[in-house]
Amino acid sequence: MTSALVSRNITVSGRRTSMRLEPAMWDALEDICRRERCRLAELCSAVDSHRGASSLTAGVRVFILDYFRSRARMALATGVDSLVPALAPVQAPAAEQARRAQQGR
Repeated sequence: MTSALVSRNITVSGRRTSMRLEPAMWDALEDICRRERCRLAELCSAVDSHRGASSLTAGVRVFILDYFRSRARMALATGVDSLVPALAPVQAPAAEQARRAQQGR
């Protein structure tokens, strides 16, 4: 897993700014945007309006953590035994086929 920070320019609350996040954090934000059907700028603007005194980057990291923790709690409440498949990134087709073959599907 690559941990080098990646800078991206985004518009937050109508102003241009940049954020430096790990690639996994950018991937998580993109996943959240797809699930919530919103644009990255909208999501970051919402985080910006609720983050308090922390930096935008710190606020985004906390938001990502809270979002997936909330999903994990919901999965547990609905009787899901393992959270790993629900939270895992999309697998390559070959890996997915191998996993299904192991499970007898």
